[in-house]
Amino acid sequence: MPWCPKCKNEYRSGIHRCSSCGVVLVEELPESDDNKVIMIASKEEAENYYELLKKFDVERAQLIYNEDSERYHVSVPESQVEMAKKLAMIQKISLRAEEPKTAGEELLEQHEHVYIHHSERHQELLSSAYSLLIVGGIGLAVVLMSVLNIIHLPLNDFNKNMMEIVLGILCIVFVIIGLCCMKNARSIAKLAMEENKLTSEITQWFKKSFDTFVIDTDIDENLEEEVKYFKRCEAMKQIIRQSYGALDEGYLDRLIEELYQYLYEDMN
Repeated sequence: MPWCPKCKNEYRSGIHRCSSCGVVLVEELPESDDNKVIMIASKEEAENYYELLKKFDVERAQLIYNEDSERYHVSVPESQVEMAKKLAMIQKISLRAEEPKTAGEELLEQHEHVYIHHSERHQELLSSAYSLLIVGGIGLAVVLMSVLNIIHLPLNDFNKNMMEIVLGILCIVFVIIGLCCMKNARSIAKLAMEENKLTSEITQWFKKSFDTFVIDTDIDENLEEEVKYFKRCEAMKQIIRQSYGALDEGYLDRLIEELYQYLYEDMN
């Protein structure tokens, strides 16, 4: 398709001069200095992306064949780079969703588990540690007072000695387990801080960079709400994976629930 080298307007075949500028049209536009290449791809992928940019009114987007790389370059003005990157990510997600899933991926999807945040595990371990240490400490104090005859139990000497031995061993086990829980809680505390930091980073980045308009780009508005929900969640997961790599599926599920509520419920 011919282009105007001055105003960058595209014309249909058969037109040889720009109606606005009066200059002769060219078959290809050189990549201008103020344009930034966003995608280098095959003809089909580049053309689909170019049409997507046009659909969302990304002005002055350019689709040019580069002879050196033998690939198609799609570039946009510097002022529209952020929107173009979002749309490029959406297109990649759509293409990936169309690819057939392997047996391994299907098995992984079927294996769902409830994810517990490290901060929650830390609190559970601390709670268990304190409970065991308190019970164990009280029990050992009772045994000690019984041995010193500070308290008198209505038992004969044999039964009293057996009770002191069994209760003492049991309380020592409680204390040991409590100390182990305390040690594990301390080791998880660092992981909890890192996870909370990551969650905060992803949440702030996602809320700042994406909205319902971008998420719903390739979702048919005529679909039932339940189907839309699953498609939106999957699109949001793919967006996060694109930037943060493979994350625990359960962790992603909980994170997406919070983001979905922010985007589609709290903002309505």
